[in-house]
Amino acid sequence: MFKKNKLITVIIIISMLILTACSSPATRNQPAEPQQAAEKELTKFVIGMAVTPPNLVHVVPYMAKDLGYFEEEGLDVELLEFEGGLQSIRGSISGGVDMGWTSVDSVILARNAGDQDIMVYYSAAPRLDVSMVANESIKTLDELAGKNIGVSGEVGGFADLMNTLVFEKTTVPYKDQTTITTSMAGRVQALVTGTADTGVLHIDQVAAVKAQREDIHILANLWDVAPEWWFSAMVANKNEVEKNKQAYEGAIRALIKATRYMYDNPEETIKMSAGFTGVAEDTIRESYDLLTDGKVWAVNTGLSTKMYESTAAKMVDIGKLEEGKTPSYNQVIDSSLADKIVNELGAVEGEGLL
Repeated sequence: MFKKNKLITVIIIISMLILTACSSPATRNQPAEPQQAAEKELTKFVIGMAVTPPNLVHVVPYMAKDLGYFEEEGLDVELLEFEGGLQSIRGSISGGVDMGWTSVDSVILARNAGDQDIMVYYSAAPRLDVSMVANESIKTLDELAGKNIGVSGEVGGFADLMNTLVFEKTTVPYKDQTTITTSMAGRVQALVTGTADTGVLHIDQVAAVKAQREDIHILANLWDVAPEWWFSAMVANKNEVEKNKQAYEGAIRALIKATRYMYDNPEETIKMSAGFTGVAEDTIRESYDLLTDGKVWAVNTGLSTKMYESTAAKMVDIGKLEEGKTPSYNQVIDSSLADKIVNELGAVEGEGLL
C-alpha cells in the first residue's frame, strides 16, 4: 500500500513538472490583466484642430478617436481646438502640437515667410465646403459695398481669404469695406443678430443659420468661385516626423480608415457627427449628403499636384503671393507616408476621389 501511494505521489510530481515545462513562457510569466493593459503603453499624440467646436467637414479626427482607430495604432490622441488654422499651424511649427489641421493657403504663406520645417503630409478634406451667405439687404455681389463683412478667426486667415476670392468677382474693393471679426463659434450668431451682414460658413452652418433667420441666403458657393482650390491639410514639423515616423504613420492610417468608414456608414456617421458638432441630426444628414456627393472628404492621400498649383496661382492672382515666389509642390508637400499607407490599405478607386 505504501509503495503504491509512493508511486502515485511520484507520478503526480512528475506530471506537475511536465505541465510547468510545457506551458508557454507567456502563460507562465503573464501578469494579471490590469498589468497587461499597463504594459501596452500608448504614445501621447496631439492633433490641433482649426475650429471650435468642429464643423461637419472637420469631424474626421473625432471619428477616428471614437472608433478606436488611433488606439489601434498605439496612440493616445488629444484633439486640441484652436480659433482658426493660423493658430493650428503655429502650434505645429512650435512643437505644441504633433499634427495640425489647417488650410493649405496658410501653409504656403508660412513656407513663403521662411518657416521651412512645416510640411503637409495628408489631407482629410481637400475640397471646399464653404459659402458666403448674406442677409436680405444684399442680393447681388456688387451690393456688398458699404456692408459689414464677417470675418471669423483672424484677419489674414481662411475666412478672410475666402472673402477676398468672392470680392474678386465684384467691382467692390474688399479693402475699403468694414470687417466684423468674430470667433469661430460666433460667426453664426453675428449673422442672426445682424452684427455682420455676411459670413463665410461651412455647409452645416448655412443650414443652421437659415433655420434661425429666414432671410439669410447663399450669395456665392466658394467651390464655384474657386473650383480647384485646395481647402485643408494635416501639417507637421518635418523634424518631429523624422524622429517618430511610426506615430505619424499611425495617425494618418487612422484618419484614412475613418474617412472610409464615414462613406460606408452614413447613419452612424451622422449620429456621431451630431454629437461632435452640436448640430441637429437632420441638418447633419442634409450636409453629409452634400459633402459625400461632392467628394469633399478624401479616401486616399487627399494630396493633389493639380489643386496645389491652382491654389498657388490663384493666390498670386489676388495678391496674396508675389509672382515668382511660390514654393514648389515638393517644398510644401511630403506624400511619402500617406502613399505608403494607401499602398498598404489599397487605394479606393472612383471618379473624383482623392
